[in-house]
Amino acid sequence: MACSSPPPARPNSPSSALTSIRLEPFSPVRYVQIACIGHARFEQRRFGEGAALLKEARQLAPSYFNGAALLVACLSHLGEAAAAQPAIAALQARFAASSVGWTSVMTEFLFRSPDHRRLFTEGVALAESRAARPGQIGRLQVQSL
Repeated sequence: MACSSPPPARPNSPSSALTSIRLEPFSPVRYVQIACIGHARFEQRRFGEGAALLKEARQLAPSYFNGAALLVACLSHLGEAAAAQPAIAALQARFAASSVGWTSVMTEFLFRSPDHRRLFTEGVALAESRAARPGQIGRLQVQSL
């Protein structure tokens, strides 16, 4: 049996966020609305658009860590790992007391799809490895022979 109409939008889907922005353009949670759309652009591999939206969300709410994590991944996929470093530093500081790293927490929290989880973790790894000092990859020290 074919479905004649599209399924209803998920509560945090981009179409719900766009509707929310249209109905309440000066919402106190505009940063969530914008970050939701940025999240969707990331999943669509539209990293430039996603990064622009997530930067705006980060300006509106610097402590909104979901947007910061997604911004790191977008920027690194765009080859702008240096621009991702302030967000990485904020995330590392926020999750310093956690027994697991911020990447694990955000991956589990933000993504259901294994493909999107992989895309995110690859982006974060890329940002961390590009920011590492020579001879260092991420948090692992490489020994010279």
